[in-house]
Amino acid sequence: MVKGKHMEDNGARESIISYMDITLKSCHDSMKDSSWYEVNTKTDYDLWIVLDGEIKMIYSDKEYHLYKNDVFLLYPECLYEAFSVTPVCHLAFVHFDAIIGNSRRVLDAFPFSGLIPSEHIKRELSFFLDGYRSFKEKKTLSFLYLKGCFTMLLASIIRSQYAEHSETDMHDPKRQSAARIHTVLDYISTHIDQSVSVRDLAAVVGMSEKYFISFFKDAVGITPASFMLQLRMKKAREFLYEDKYSIKEIADCLGYEDQYTFSKAFKKIYGVAPSKIV
Repeated sequence: MVKGKHMEDNGARESIISYMDITLKSCHDSMKDSSWYEVNTKTDYDLWIVLDGEIKMIYSDKEYHLYKNDVFLLYPECLYEAFSVTPVCHLAFVHFDAIIGNSRRVLDAFPFSGLIPSEHIKRELSFFLDGYRSFKEKKTLSFLYLKGCFTMLLASIIRSQYAEHSETDMHDPKRQSAARIHTVLDYISTHIDQSVSVRDLAAVVGMSEKYFISFFKDAVGITPASFMLQLRMKKAREFLYEDKYSIKEIADCLGYEDQYTFSKAFKKIYGVAPSKIV
């Protein structure tokens, strides 16, 4: 019988972030003169790229200076101030959602916002800017290409930010709520091949089951049970497309008691039985 750990690439633990879907909502650029100043919050995730010039930003009580090719990730509902340092600056703005299930703000549980120096993402940023030029020139399938380039860029940013933040940073008391969600998501990721109850998850962060359900839904956007179902089904679909494992093996890998229960859950999410995909 095949166990989940045998299906993981090189035995590595899959991150929750690997299962999120990215929706690229818009992308544009703008020239700002020396009088430019704004203070605002965003309703979605924003990625700012300095194409030329220099700007100053104040975000989460920290001051940043951004130069050409520097990138800044802003989270929704976080206040920022920004203004031009040079007589003229040229900025690109990308608006996007990070989605799992009904939650469009998956990244909120991770401290990835802030300045990403250009040297950390040089190759992926070059691809993205090339994709953006094609998009502006309205070349065939340019938006599809742009989305692919942006996904690579975002993955590189997340990888870079993981490296920048120590375990202490990830569990800073100032981020207590986010740290708890991170702990839960990590637990779910490492136990995806087991039958995990909501009570088990609540115990991981020392909460009552009732309070935990409310806490999780406020942070992620859906109940923990719905979240785990969405996550398992995404993984199941990956296994099915690989065409290496039987439905019974996949059901066992994802912690289901039998093939029938797994097939019923899969059809609930995707509208077809897993046997129709194999």
